[in-house]
Amino acid sequence: MHYIFESTIVGMYSLLIYICFDFGMNTNIKLFMVGFIKHLLGYILNIHTYYCNNGYACLKYQKQFQSHKNNNSDISDSKKVAKTTIPVLFIESGFEGCLFVFLNIFLLKIKNTYTRIFILGVILHIVFEFLQLHIYFCKRCA
Repeated sequence: MHYIFESTIVGMYSLLIYICFDFGMNTNIKLFMVGFIKHLLGYILNIHTYYCNNGYACLKYQKQFQSHKNNNSDISDSKKVAKTTIPVLFIESGFEGCLFVFLNIFLLKIKNTYTRIFILGVILHIVFEFLQLHIYFCKRCA
């Protein structure tokens, strides 16, 4: 998958979560919940595992790892599974929730909340790709 396509899917996924929580809460709390639940559900629903096997960053990382090892046998043929501990998962989810709240400040000129949430999801995914932060997740795919 290409990261632009992935980012669009993440934007729609973020919007879907926001719509589920779109009831009388403070906007910042809702935004935090979107980021937190997006990351948490990503692990629970095995979206992270899917990313390990098909994500742009992980496929690129695996290709680099293969070239360093000069051994193509065990990397490309086996399916990877995203693994982490519960405390780490909650810390990462909290961090992503905080990012949603913080980055919302820069998008307040967009009056339509649904558009803003979609754009937040897209931008965060693209920024994580360009900063190569997704490689952190790819390294723990077992």
